Order: sequence, then C-alpha cells, then structure tokens
Amino acid sequence: MTAESAFIHIIISLSILLFSAKIFAEIFQRVRLPVVLGELLAGIIVGPFALGGLPLFNGEPLVVLDETVKHIGELSAVVILFIAGLEITPKEFLRGGKAAFTVGALGVILPFFIGYIVFSVYGLNAFETLLIATALTATSIAISIQVLSELGKMQTREARLSWEQP
Repeated sequence: MTAESAFIHIIISLSILLFSAKIFAEIFQRVRLPVVLGELLAGIIVGPFALGGLPLFNGEPLVVLDETVKHIGELSAVVILFIAGLEITPKEFLRGGKAAFTVGALGVILPFFIGYIVFSVYGLNAFETLLIATALTATSIAISIQVLSELGKMQTREARLSWEQP
C-alpha cells in the first residue's frame, strides 16, 4: 500500500467512525439516553471487529485500526481530560480534600485491577493485560467526564469528587 493510499484509508476510517458516532449520539440524545453510550455503541458496530472489518476498500477492511488511528484516539482522550481540567481551579481541587482523593483514587485503582484480573483470567500475557487495564482506567475517567458535562453537572460537588484525581 502506498503512502497516499494508506493516508486515504486512515481518513476514510476516521470519517466513518466519527460520522457513525455522531449519528448514534444524535439518536441517543433524542431518546434521552447518555450520548456517550451511543458513541460507544457506534464504535462497537462500525469498528474494525464488526461491520468496519468487511473488505470493502480495495479488498481491505473498511475501517482499519492501525497505529495512526490509535494515536489519534489516545490524543482525543487526553484532550477530553484537559478540557475537564480547565473547568476547575486549584482552590476547588484542594477543597475536595479526603473525599476527592478517595473517589479519585478508587476511580483509577478499581478499573485497573478489575481489568488486570479479568484479562489475566482470559490468558493474556502480563504486558497485554497491563496495557488493557491502563486503557480501562483512562477511558473510565474520560467517559465519566463526558457524561457529567453532557448533563450540565460539572460544577456540582459530586461531579468534582468523581473526576478530581489524586
């Protein structure tokens, strides 16, 4: 595959993923369900392991999950966390105290260890298991932030407790 063809395939993959996420988000918003659930469902259905895996692009899968697409997804998660960080002042962060530390620590520790245990049981090696457990931690925080933001609850005390990290 030439560089131009690879670039076009990445653009097509990202476009399909973003378009389907937007469509599903709109549907979920209209039926008054969290938008992030629609976006997740779109990724499951249209992703490379379902419909996106059908060989429709020069005999290759329609949606590819190569390193470039993964990096763009990781960068997007960092941007979501950064935007959430812009909505809190250091004074508010410190005001959370023990409760914020406890909730934040559990929000990181629980998804990590549960993911590690579950994927260890499935027989993945230690490196793969650690990678997946770390991804679960990052995405659980990002999803919480997105849902709270969507509900307009980011400035409530409870919301700050759920996403202030230790």
